[in-house]
Amino acid sequence: MRHYRLLFVVVFAVVLLFATTNERTAAASDPVKILFIGNSFSEDTSLYLYNIAKSNGKNAVVAEAHIGGIGLEGHWRNIQQNKASYRYVRYEAKGWSQQRGKTLRQVLQSDDWDVVFMQQNSPNSGDYSTFQPYLNNIRDYVLKTVKNPTRVKTGLNATWAYATSYYSYPSYAKTQLTMYNAITQAYKKAISSAPYDYIIPSGTAIQNARANDIIDKYGTELTRDGIHLDASIGRYTAGLAAYKTIFGQNESKGDFFVQPQNTEEQVILKRYINAVVDAAVAAPHVFTFVDVDDIKYTYYRQRITPSVTKVSDTKGNIYTNLSVKEIQTIKTDIEAFLKRANVKALTDNYAALFKKMDARIQDLNHTEKVLTDLRTRYKAIFTITEAEVTMTEGRPYRQYVTTLNELTAHAATTEDMYTLKKISAMTEQIKAYMAELDDTYTLFFNKVTALQNIFHSNFNKQATEILAMYPTVSTVYSLEADVVSKVEDIEAAKKDYDAFQETIANGQAYTKEPLITTDTMKEWRITFTEALANNFREGDVYVVNQFGQPHDVTIAVEGTKLLISPTQPYQLNTAYYVVVDEWLRGETSLLKQQQYISFIVND
Repeated sequence: MRHYRLLFVVVFAVVLLFATTNERTAAASDPVKILFIGNSFSEDTSLYLYNIAKSNGKNAVVAEAHIGGIGLEGHWRNIQQNKASYRYVRYEAKGWSQQRGKTLRQVLQSDDWDVVFMQQNSPNSGDYSTFQPYLNNIRDYVLKTVKNPTRVKTGLNATWAYATSYYSYPSYAKTQLTMYNAITQAYKKAISSAPYDYIIPSGTAIQNARANDIIDKYGTELTRDGIHLDASIGRYTAGLAAYKTIFGQNESKGDFFVQPQNTEEQVILKRYINAVVDAAVAAPHVFTFVDVDDIKYTYYRQRITPSVTKVSDTKGNIYTNLSVKEIQTIKTDIEAFLKRANVKALTDNYAALFKKMDARIQDLNHTEKVLTDLRTRYKAIFTITEAEVTMTEGRPYRQYVTTLNELTAHAATTEDMYTLKKISAMTEQIKAYMAELDDTYTLFFNKVTALQNIFHSNFNKQATEILAMYPTVSTVYSLEADVVSKVEDIEAAKKDYDAFQETIANGQAYTKEPLITTDTMKEWRITFTEALANNFREGDVYVVNQFGQPHDVTIAVEGTKLLISPTQPYQLNTAYYVVVDEWLRGETSLLKQQQYISFIVND
């Protein structure tokens, strides 16, 4: 009994060792080694397979044992006679190679093949009686001859029908469709005659692709001579069918394509070929119609969407802040895409949007007439544009009240809805502007009054510096004693002013006075004594204006320099703070905490 147990353990160990060895040869880092036993049709199928696999990050070796025009019976006869008549071609990472005068045994034993494909020659590809017994005999021979018979897989390459214009069809098929149907039925029987692992639907992929005129410029129905595949799109289609059969889906946007991707037509063509191949892999024995208009619809809708988002919200409502010119420009862009697409369903999809855009344009044109009338009536009080009411700098507050009263009186004398609508909008704009002045007034005098209480006899000098930071407000109001009582936070004001007066100790010294610049896109460069860590948190460095409103900037590091650049122009006659906050970190130590640099943009 012990003897049998020992024997079982030894046998199990040997089997385990053998299995482990096979798994090692099939490791993820090893190339997938693919061999075609065939003729010129297998050459057409395999030519681009290596490039497609490589561009998708797959490590592969693609090889072919080739004899032109040979069928399954011829391959079997060569095996029996051990004929050294094969051209052995390989595509791999180290390049392309070719050897002539090889036997099929030599090719099969030259590498550890992962999958071996076989096929019938084209004249007999639709006549299943010519397949057997040769096909399955060859499969059995492959499994007996390869180095890794327990791991190798076998498959069939179901080839394509001739072009309709080809002059000499096989006796069983007088038309392309008859030949295609015969081929698919023959390979359907063949795939069930033995446990084959794969079938490459190269013929069905080609037949699917032929259904749209987008492929018309590539040979004669994707052939170069009525039989063999066109050197570009025809061979690519068959190669992609082989890739998807073996590896699954490809990265359709970034992988190898035989044509340059520099035109819309080429992008659509690639997507179309991917779609017809997907259909072929899903249904290898039947033709599937893939409408190229569906491909165009998806592609052009993706291209049009950015323009649509510029003109309307997610519910299709046209933005009210756009001018007639802006709407017309966007509409022209969308119309150009639709014209190139030439897909009725896509054009119909944007009909409702165009209707809303036209209505908005009509509304704006009518409103412009109303605006012209209002400008004439009130030009002495304010200048009005479509977007905003621009008040004259320094206008007394009471004149805005007068304007509101006059607008209200005018609204009472008109029944025109457009005029009433515009007067209402103008009224709200003026009220908002007045509210903003009220807020600015309070903020300004709180700060100045706080300084008056802090600095006493030096108040006039300090107030002058603060006034320089608020040029807009200082032109509207003058300093009056009756607002002193509004001070609420003297200590906060003092801290703010002290911070303004400081310089960054670790970096370039700045003047205590606000810096003056005329550059609305000014880039500030602050130099520190050591290199900065380029890992800012949000809020470490930022820019705010005199009212505490943030201004969008980009922050970059160049060694010891901190670069602060605006993403949009600074406003003229406005003061800004560059704030270095929250313990900015250098490479070896912490730098200064929360410092301010101030500047004013003058015209």
